[in-house]
Amino acid sequence: MRVLHVIQPTDGGSALATATLATAQARAGHDVVVACPDGELVRRLESAGVARLPWQAVREPTTSLLREWRRLRALVREVRPDVAVLHATKAGLVGRVLLRGRIPTVYQPHGWGFRQCRGLKARAVVAWERFACRWTDATVCVGATERDEAIALGFRADWHVVANGLDLAAFRDLAGLDRATARAHLGLGRGPVVTCVARLADLKGHETLLDAWDRVVTKVPAATLVLVGDGPLRQALEARAPASVWFAGEVDDVGTWLRACDVAVQPSLTEAGVSLAALEAMACGRSVVVTDVGDHRALVDMNGAGAVVPAAEPGPLAAALVDRLADGVLAAAEGAAGSRAATQFGSEARVATFDTILRDVLGRRRPWSERAFGDALHVTVVFTAGVLGGAERWALTLLDATDRLDVSAVVLGPGGPLQEELTRRGIEVETVATGTTPLALARTAQRLVRVLRRRRPDVVLANGSKAAVCAVGAGLAARTRVVWARHDFA
Repeated sequence: MRVLHVIQPTDGGSALATATLATAQARAGHDVVVACPDGELVRRLESAGVARLPWQAVREPTTSLLREWRRLRALVREVRPDVAVLHATKAGLVGRVLLRGRIPTVYQPHGWGFRQCRGLKARAVVAWERFACRWTDATVCVGATERDEAIALGFRADWHVVANGLDLAAFRDLAGLDRATARAHLGLGRGPVVTCVARLADLKGHETLLDAWDRVVTKVPAATLVLVGDGPLRQALEARAPASVWFAGEVDDVGTWLRACDVAVQPSLTEAGVSLAALEAMACGRSVVVTDVGDHRALVDMNGAGAVVPAAEPGPLAAALVDRLADGVLAAAEGAAGSRAATQFGSEARVATFDTILRDVLGRRRPWSERAFGDALHVTVVFTAGVLGGAERWALTLLDATDRLDVSAVVLGPGGPLQEELTRRGIEVETVATGTTPLALARTAQRLVRVLRRRRPDVVLANGSKAAVCAVGAGLAARTRVVWARHDFA
């Protein structure tokens, strides 16, 4: 496959996950190109030998949108990908407006954008995401929480859940690095250390962590808090942080900072699924304290890898940190349990699952002429009515004449004897209420769009004039080809 990944953030979990995926796909023999701005992600891609093209985009939708759209259009024409994978909100916006389903498109939100804004802006983002589902062949979420939230808001998509993955080999290489050696290398003292790896941004909960830290140091005065990462809140956090808080900034050796700590903390206010930073800490054999967001409870609590506390509450967070700093035996036991649990999140399985998704998308969108002989053509037949007239018998004869069709059916109006005949042949049948007025037919076409988006057929066979009136518009909206069998001159 020739795969084009598009992403705007070059730091944080989404960038790391994209780099891991693109690198593994390139090693597997795919032709992979990543379009992204300059930043930390570029260094990761270059060190792995993955092709990168510059796409200078900013996080917020501003007056630069048109320039970003034009640049991405030029990149798509240059790369001519078989499939585009759009990562995070900005690429999902620009990419889907540009492509509009004309090439297979996979979207991975890495956390819904509407969670990062409020009021009218949040409602606008929800409306856009709901609308853009029509231009998305598959949506990949990093956790069930992310998927379920979207379904509750009425997003209709081909959903897949693929948890964040780790390059376990890199963490196995750190197994021989003990805590004392790591601290000496980083210039840390001998006192207890808590490490937080996260972008310094609103939803990561650093302000709650600093509130909790004031309570921690009253119980454990020698403790040090290390914040690994950078972001828009750094200046404000530095202004209020005590001397016991270190700001490490962006680092190349996250694993070393995690090996140096006694406890890792993740105070996020929201997470799409499992925090990649929490997984990294577990892989380093460190006890973790996380907030009860996303899929954290299933990851940490069920595996005995640390503590799960309420989000945005400094008291429980401080208490959990103090307990583990004061009890090294507890922290060591939780670290060992987390290390065992982290082995389930290797990037190899994640990449294999993603590969399957991309191949499935390509298989659904590939023209019939390019398919291997014997592949079934997925056909949805739309019948004008549930009677058994000449047009209906013609269609049944056609379906009986070949085994190269994978058939489903939609009957406009009551099913009647036609539904019985279709069911007897093992064909799945849905009935859609209809009428004869223009308004009734428009509503029927709207219902039919939802059916086609769910079934994703290769082609729709509109059997009769009324079926064509509804199916042609629905097929355009669902990006599905339509064949009209016209039996009369109605």
